[in-house]
Amino acid sequence: MAISSIGKDKLVFDVTADLSDNDNIGAFVRAGTDGQQISWTNIGLIAAQFTGQVAGMTTNVTIDADTAGVAGNITLTADSVTDIDGLISAWNLANPSNTITLTTGDGSQVPTADITLAGGADGKDGLDVNVINDITVGSITSDVNIVSNFEYDEDTAHGDGDTGAFVLAVRHDADTSLVSADGDYAPLQVDSIGRLKTVTDIDSITLDIQYAEDSAHIDGDIGAFMLSVRDDVPTSSTSADGDYQSFKTDAVGRLWNNFSSNIGLLNTATSVTDSATILVATPLANRVSLMVQNLSNSAIYVGGSGVTTSTGVRVAAGAELSLDLGDNVDFYAIANTGKTCDIRVLEFA
Repeated sequence: MAISSIGKDKLVFDVTADLSDNDNIGAFVRAGTDGQQISWTNIGLIAAQFTGQVAGMTTNVTIDADTAGVAGNITLTADSVTDIDGLISAWNLANPSNTITLTTGDGSQVPTADITLAGGADGKDGLDVNVINDITVGSITSDVNIVSNFEYDEDTAHGDGDTGAFVLAVRHDADTSLVSADGDYAPLQVDSIGRLKTVTDIDSITLDIQYAEDSAHIDGDIGAFMLSVRDDVPTSSTSADGDYQSFKTDAVGRLWNNFSSNIGLLNTATSVTDSATILVATPLANRVSLMVQNLSNSAIYVGGSGVTTSTGVRVAAGAELSLDLGDNVDFYAIANTGKTCDIRVLEFA
């Protein structure tokens, strides 16, 4: 008997075949206009296996069935006395046609729970299919050889209508690795809205935002916008001397500097004798300048800690001296021998 249709490929039942062999459909089923007989093959042979550990064990083992295609699971019944090697020996003695082997791990461990090898399966009878539109996928070996245009040689030109495979990536909100070691294959990663994560080095020179020292300005030069931090009362925003920190501006955007006072002031009275005396023992924080006034009827001499009447700068009786002097500089004065002078200091910050 044959089933056919004009212009269509149909299965053809070969009435000349030995129908008593009805367990092998490939012996009497044909297909195509050429009547090619459909053959069969046995696929899917799987050996049972156990990998891991159960109660009573401290390290992983791998136990494999020696024969692939034996259906069902294999269970080693633990008695809390016999070690793994002993359980395997007992099983193999009782099941010579379905033996098992400890592939990796320590067989001297004594399990207190059963060990089950799972996944064993008989092969399945399957048709050998020759697909006319063959696909070759990389170096993967398959009974189905399919040729489709989603692989291209290096440096080949794009062609209109070229087809390609859909590429998937993994959403990974954290910027951490998804693989265990350098050199492992890893998936592409995207953020929560699908943007591909990349590492980009920006060459600021090619963007015209850097210029060589002493180079001339050119109309239309491009530069980066520089921001500052509003700080109405200047305070430190870093933890230690030498740290990077931002420029500071006041409430209307004026840059804070050491040339004007806008935080506070402090006045101090000090008696200066013929021994070098520090004028301000505890200076005003963030001091930018100070003024010294000599209210006595004798001159004083100012300078560093070793100042003398021979080396210091003279401030005459009734005179004043103003200096730009920060709060990290100690300032001293000394009077002539036998003199005690009334000195006033006004600090600005």
